[in-house]
Amino acid sequence: MWRFLTLAEPTIERVNDSSGRIGDVFYCAAADIGSLLARVPDLDRVGLAERLHESLGKDDYGFAAQIITSGSEALGVEGRTKLRELLKAEIRRLPSRQERENWNAVGWPRSRISAHLADLADTERDVDAYIEAIQLGDREHIDATHVAQRLIAASRPAEGLEWLDKDQRVRRPFDLTIADLRIAAFEALGKKPEAQALRWQAFEATLSGPHLREHLKRLPDFEDFATEQKALAHAATFPSALTALVFFVEWPELEAADRLVRQRISELSADSQKPIRMPLATWPARQFSDLDCLPIAAFRIMRRSTPSSRPGTVVNTGFGRSSKVYTSEVADSRPISGGHLSLPRLAGMFYCNCPALGR
Repeated sequence: MWRFLTLAEPTIERVNDSSGRIGDVFYCAAADIGSLLARVPDLDRVGLAERLHESLGKDDYGFAAQIITSGSEALGVEGRTKLRELLKAEIRRLPSRQERENWNAVGWPRSRISAHLADLADTERDVDAYIEAIQLGDREHIDATHVAQRLIAASRPAEGLEWLDKDQRVRRPFDLTIADLRIAAFEALGKKPEAQALRWQAFEATLSGPHLREHLKRLPDFEDFATEQKALAHAATFPSALTALVFFVEWPELEAADRLVRQRISELSADSQKPIRMPLATWPARQFSDLDCLPIAAFRIMRRSTPSSRPGTVVNTGFGRSSKVYTSEVADSRPISGGHLSLPRLAGMFYCNCPALGR
């Protein structure tokens, strides 16, 4: 099996593996090597560590690196200690990090070895060893979030917050991953007001339904309704009409969704250039037994996603049923370039759940 793994690099370099299927075969082989080694009686654990270290040095695709995790039991404490010593000695032989350096000769080897040491630390659930691995690779500014995640999970939230402040990766204006880690740290430290404030900030910035629900759950009695109404009002004026529409459907607040479509239909054209991934299975398909129940606003969205539709044209709703565009109001809506079907599906789902809207 180990000899089979040596075929990985020459094979990957000679075929088009855009689907990842061939690579998956070698990843599975690496996982199997670890489980097979654990069954070998009287295994030379130090020798295994040395062989694995040699394979890691020739592994540009990360296949042999899987054995660090899958072969943890086979390596045992003795083997893992030896492998760590070999990796540390290798990374310390590299030149110190420079602002400008040869990535292939120095940068990549340092990053690769640091990742191996981090994997080794994870197999032992040793947060301090993980931090040392990141520091040896000079990756504090890149992997600060990963360090913080492990510190918070290890009941060290104060240190986790300090590491979050070190993160220098280019992120979205408001990153929910960072926010969730800070919220978890605040909760662990008993800073509940700070956690609540950050949940609300996360909702205001992204219209994240889960953050709003968690915020409302923690409010005193009778305050949740007023706060929810405030949140719905904020969503109605959110800069992205499509993001607001998705929020109203998922919340659900269908009357607000109906008003949004009627008032901001022109904005949906620009927003819909960005593809959306909706949890379609969460809406009951049984509501589609009578597609004539769809109100005007839903058909307006469908029309904007169907470039060739005119009055009387059959519109495919994406649910195995079709319906005709009957009104001039629908036909006058300009189509969305690209014809994303996600928008008519979204329209059909929330409007069929409330057929009285828009009649």
